[in-house]
Amino acid sequence: MSTWDHLQALAAALPALPLTYTPPAHPHDHWQICDATGTILACPHQPPHPALAAFLAQAPELFAALAATTPAPEPTPHPQRPSHERSADQAAPPNDVTPSPLELARIVPRPDAPPPPDTARLWLPSVLPQTAAWLDAHGMSREDVWRILADPLHTRPGRDGARIYAGVSHEVVLSADASVVLAVYPRPDTPSPAASPTPAPRSTPQRSRTHQARPPHKLTGDPAQFAALLQLHGFTMATTPSGHQRVTHPQHPGRSLNLPSTPSDNRWALNAAARIRRAFGVDLRLDP
Repeated sequence: MSTWDHLQALAAALPALPLTYTPPAHPHDHWQICDATGTILACPHQPPHPALAAFLAQAPELFAALAATTPAPEPTPHPQRPSHERSADQAAPPNDVTPSPLELARIVPRPDAPPPPDTARLWLPSVLPQTAAWLDAHGMSREDVWRILADPLHTRPGRDGARIYAGVSHEVVLSADASVVLAVYPRPDTPSPAASPTPAPRSTPQRSRTHQARPPHKLTGDPAQFAALLQLHGFTMATTPSGHQRVTHPQHPGRSLNLPSTPSDNRWALNAAARIRRAFGVDLRLDP
């Protein structure tokens, strides 16, 4: 078997791509690597998936051998064409023609827009299957997404190195390497961070901390009560092959969070609620 065939066999054996690494959310949490379906392939509590272990162990050496034996391509001269054909190609398109995605990549952002990361790969990213289904269901095209990425109103950092690009009516979440559109959702009715006005002073005195109203829901260590609280807030739970609980929400397509099925200590419910609050923006301590 050749080196290239060996690499293709290792890649074909991998689970559903892309793979996602989730770092620990707090000192008592653990990391994990999941595939596109949310199945955990590697974490501190279980051995890694055989296909993933084989790829990590053998692929670097095969890539090095392939790079050493592959010659660099020679440049091919571009054929000359008559001057009248070249001038026709350089003619400006009419104003009523919608630019293609490749032309969108050449749009110059506004001066007040921050420079996007990794501009060489930004403009034609792939889209997650669940995000593509959401776009089709809500009548958005890929060109609408690329317009937001090419000329955003503003950007802000997201989770795990991702970046959020704000358009007029929607926001786009782009992966840390600017190669995958992770999610698209309607833009919340809030001003941009740069244009947020200074809040007006309160007309009534601030209540002391000891007299402030406490959250109505008290989080306990009962797994059944915690699951009922998740369902009350609209979450869906499904058991993964590794025994974890995969949590999703219909209002946040493309987002998921894996929680342990068995409590690890008496603070597991507070830690899980904090992870859900950071991932979905939903506070389980408050009424839905």
